[in-house]
Amino acid sequence: MKKSHLFITVLFISCLKIYAQNSTETEIDSTSTIKSKPIDDVELIYINAVNFDFGNTKNDVSYFGHINYFFNIKKDDELTSKHFINTGLMKVNYYSDNLNKGSFHQYDNVLENPLDPTTPGSPYIREYNQYDFDIKMSSYSAYLQYLYKIGNKYNSIFLHLHGELLLTNFDANVNITTLQETPSTLPTEQIIPVVPYLEKETSFSSQDIGGYFGAGLTGKFKFGGKKDNSTSTNYFIQGTIGGSNTKINPKLFEQNTNNPPKFEETTGAKPFFIIHSYFENNLTGINLIIGTQIRGNFSTAPLYTFYAGLCTSLDKVRELFN
Repeated sequence: MKKSHLFITVLFISCLKIYAQNSTETEIDSTSTIKSKPIDDVELIYINAVNFDFGNTKNDVSYFGHINYFFNIKKDDELTSKHFINTGLMKVNYYSDNLNKGSFHQYDNVLENPLDPTTPGSPYIREYNQYDFDIKMSSYSAYLQYLYKIGNKYNSIFLHLHGELLLTNFDANVNITTLQETPSTLPTEQIIPVVPYLEKETSFSSQDIGGYFGAGLTGKFKFGGKKDNSTSTNYFIQGTIGGSNTKINPKLFEQNTNNPPKFEETTGAKPFFIIHSYFENNLTGINLIIGTQIRGNFSTAPLYTFYAGLCTSLDKVRELFN
């Protein structure tokens, strides 16, 4: 088992044990009346879903996973309070048509024969090439949020602070098509950069690790069903705006002659926004869920993901740890 898989497994089991303890807490007041903790104050869910890329003609799909732990912060003498913590892990693939796929043009100088010397008089070919690229992204998010409740129990509005560590892997495939070429020879009066050989198909990878810090509003709403959550339709929406040390939009850009394309690199603080929303239909602990997340930086086209799958509420599973 890989270390990352072991880490996620241990964290998942630890959260489940804590959830089992917190969800079964009772409190005895001065009149010896036992008070149960509201079920909405503690929630541990595990989402298994499929990412859909509707903007891609191939209709790409990938795995979406999300473990989320939401719980109330209260003093020993309180049944509940307005203060909450929301934390979790998420695996997601983002898409954007004009960032994940694209092309640019570039001049390249290539020796006619790869073993020829790069001396004056040697023949070379001046090429006008089109670079078509296809980028796949897989992101892993670990986030922690503080929430302050300003709504009622079953339709709640929260103010929240957001902290997140986002690791994103980029895998790029590049195909080079020569649109026009002209034979020539290396001159004596100037130095022209040439390469012995230009590979027409290439691939490379890159990785980005960024911190995201911000604030926003969270809404959790229930429609129909019973207050014990046995059957209901839930709607979640959260908007966050803030600053980051990076932006994950992977845009390739034109290089100097004969240099391979690279990912666009940026430095310094960058603004960002995140909108996350989903519907879930609760049916005895197994929920059907449809959701979307949009992540942007106000300067390039936003990244998005659409997902559908199962959201498992762990009320039943936690009983094993009681």
